Amino acid sequence: MFIHPRRITPSYAPAEGRLVRYIFAFLSFNNTGLFPLIGISVFYGAQSIAGILRFSDRYAVNFLVIGCVSCLTYYVSYTRVFRESYFRRLVNRPNRIRLRFSYFAILFLVSYTALVIYAAYTVNEVALVAAIRGAGAAELAESREYFLRTRTGWEASLKYFNAICMMSIIPYIMATLFHIRHKLRVPLLCLFLFSLMLTLERSLAVMALFPLVVLFANRKAKTRALGLTLLLVIAIVATTHLARGGLTEGSSGGLALSGDYTITSESGIIGYVVDRVVWIPYMTAYDWLRFQNDILGGKYTLGSSISFVSTVLGTKYIPLEREVFRYQWGQNVTGTGSSNTVYFIDAFLNFGILGSIIYSITLALIVRVISVSDNTPAKAAVYIPLFALAANSLTAVLFSGGLGILLCIVFLLRPATGGGRQLNEESSDNRRLRFHRLESRRET
Repeated sequence: MFIHPRRITPSYAPAEGRLVRYIFAFLSFNNTGLFPLIGISVFYGAQSIAGILRFSDRYAVNFLVIGCVSCLTYYVSYTRVFRESYFRRLVNRPNRIRLRFSYFAILFLVSYTALVIYAAYTVNEVALVAAIRGAGAAELAESREYFLRTRTGWEASLKYFNAICMMSIIPYIMATLFHIRHKLRVPLLCLFLFSLMLTLERSLAVMALFPLVVLFANRKAKTRALGLTLLLVIAIVATTHLARGGLTEGSSGGLALSGDYTITSESGIIGYVVDRVVWIPYMTAYDWLRFQNDILGGKYTLGSSISFVSTVLGTKYIPLEREVFRYQWGQNVTGTGSSNTVYFIDAFLNFGILGSIIYSITLALIVRVISVSDNTPAKAAVYIPLFALAANSLTAVLFSGGLGILLCIVFLLRPATGGGRQLNEESSDNRRLRFHRLESRRET
């Protein structure tokens, strides 16, 4: 069951703002199941109403109906069908594999480092270096695509391994290092952040820092959680500025938005962020429905957009993300432009409204299994793939986005420990609050 924010807010912190209390409540592990709904509401809630008012057509209405049915199905499945008591016994069983975390961490950290070094060495120019040199937004976009997305042959597997590492395995390792208070946790986090900055992807800093925000929020270490949130905002703003060619005088800022794809007249970074973050996700989902009618003739792909399913069925693979991008903007010079959308729209184009319902039930089952786990770092790291579902298909997040890896970790492996003294060590916030409470008792 979901809990009210007051139940996780200390009664001795009356000065804490209501907004901060609600944010900490949403990040509570008790409310993990609510997080996918929060992400969908932020990116598509008010926007779906605005879309109906702006377009007044069946695509906007269909999106609202599909979204409401999917979210309701997910909520009922998570809270009423998949009960916590049964899954807690099933997941936290004593016969799970005991794997030494140090071996696991070294294996994947070394592999990920080797991948990044190889990709940076074999590409013509890294986007971060090009930005420092003063390249424009268009050139930076090409450098970003050439880093891994245009690889063919055996190198094509590198982009999938990189995605799994970035979205699940390395965030899980970082969360574990901070959970057990490993002495190398800060240097390794800085190196991970640097590796994410190489391509100047605006949202990649979220993968390194957001699981730590969740971890400290559940420890009631408010100062550290808010500090990491501030660092996350700074990293996103700095990356966005560089990705738009901010070091180049007179840079155009990349792909120009106009007409239905913009909701603000601002031409600076504020207008850019508002259009890209607030409005474009909805417009992309809206265009997926238009694409189904205009290009697919109202038909469903029946799994042909899922590479594994199309291979098994022997049907022609349809890369929906790239085809929709071509439909919206025309394909870019590298041929890798993609327009991803929320998971229930992808499910709808594949299997109709029944597909959206089945996908929502499957997602509820996966989130329930992870939410009842006693593996704290895994529960913190799962917020990344859950956040990604607001702009990606469930199959992509499950297999190449790392959600399936985290599911295997919580179901098969025992959580890592760092010694009783380390895990029982109090946060600075809690020590300070305990000290003030003791002082007030002495005065009375």
